[in-house]
Amino acid sequence: ASTSTDGLAWTSRVKAFNGALCRPVWAPSLAKWCVVNGQNVNVLGSTGSFLTADGITWTDHVVAATPPKGVTSVCWSPALSKFVAVSGVNNSPTYTRNAYTSSNGETWAAFNITGSDVDWSRVIWVPELALFVAVAGFSEIGGGGTAGTIAATSTDGETWTLRTLPSSQKWIDLAWN
Repeated sequence: ASTSTDGLAWTSRVKAFNGALCRPVWAPSLAKWCVVNGQNVNVLGSTGSFLTADGITWTDHVVAATPPKGVTSVCWSPALSKFVAVSGVNNSPTYTRNAYTSSNGETWAAFNITGSDVDWSRVIWVPELALFVAVAGFSEIGGGGTAGTIAATSTDGETWTLRTLPSSQKWIDLAWN
């Protein structure tokens, strides 16, 4: 990890991250950043989250994922005061089907999104719709194991509804507004 006060000069901060990290997410009401360890197993022996208020001092927390399931994306809902993360392909390679929620970034609960193998690549919070939206880069839904047309939505991060996208792509990101 690195920090900067002006975006020009950077200071390296030592943190033993092992594996791919997803984008950091700021939770204003917690005054903390959350980064979730992705596709590989981290030093905790499980997928984990890392929290910091200043980018210098980090604490590790275990996400409720059984190794080696990888978390690919995390977002924060200010309205619900909740982190939601989704998981993708791991280093087995097998796929998970879960979303994970946490009100503090320290303790996490797992919720099933679908019964089929899906490589969830991104989840976002859409405040105007009060909705979490996730997209998948790969899916076994319908057989074949190809690029997907799969998305999912949830009002709470726990109960999900599958949606069909207009074209079959390896969806890796999405944005609102």
